[in-house]
Amino acid sequence: MKKFLAIFLTVMLMLSMTTMFVSAATPTKDGDISCLNYLDFSAENNKWAERDAEGNLVHKSFTDADLAGNGGFYPYALLLENRGYYENLDYEFTNEGEVMKVTATNQDEAAGLVFRVSSFNQFLAGTEAGKGTEYVKIRIKNNSPSTKLTLGAGVTNYGGGALDRRLRATLDIEANSSEWKTYTFSVRDLNFDTTGTYYWATYIRELAIFPFGYSDQYSDQYEGIVGDQYYMEIDYVVYGSLEYVTGYESALEKKENSATNF
Repeated sequence: MKKFLAIFLTVMLMLSMTTMFVSAATPTKDGDISCLNYLDFSAENNKWAERDAEGNLVHKSFTDADLAGNGGFYPYALLLENRGYYENLDYEFTNEGEVMKVTATNQDEAAGLVFRVSSFNQFLAGTEAGKGTEYVKIRIKNNSPSTKLTLGAGVTNYGGGALDRRLRATLDIEANSSEWKTYTFSVRDLNFDTTGTYYWATYIRELAIFPFGYSDQYSDQYEGIVGDQYYMEIDYVVYGSLEYVTGYESALEKKENSATNF
């Protein structure tokens, strides 16, 4: 019995160490592949925001120089408020800061959040076989009629990090859902499905989320999603190797799994 208990505790410790590695709030590597969990909207990762005297989360003021170092990666994502997409949404944190809840405020234009995550020539997008970051895992609760979610990116040699529309990748998602849904996919393949060309092969400086999709081809995509009754809750969006994203769990996810197993 004692031998069994010792083996059990050793296995549990190893699993615990693995989980801690996967959910660490800093950029890591799987071999040569960059793995980023900046967009896990946990209290630990939301260092670009702070609470004011009324308890509301507000933005801190940072510059690129403040976030320098760390091997070219920022220690956390820098939310860029000066992008027009930001003006088309409202957001708040729920579940004790573990979840970002987003609502659209403009049915005529895309609502999106843009984050700067690295300096020049650090985050390589591409195929996993070519040592690039290829895979993404997201966990969302889409309580809106929207059937699309779009990821975007900005490259180091395009407008000083401005978003490049060629890098957009639009995912089909379940609408009007009251349950958490997890999607794991090759963003490179999804980029091809969206644009018809494999553009996901460059150095990335910024990452973007358009919770209700992005389209510059027709104007009715966002109709019917504006209103406080329609929203999306985002637990996380993580990038990395297939092994990294497949094994990733947020703090909220662990709590839920622990309660279910108990």
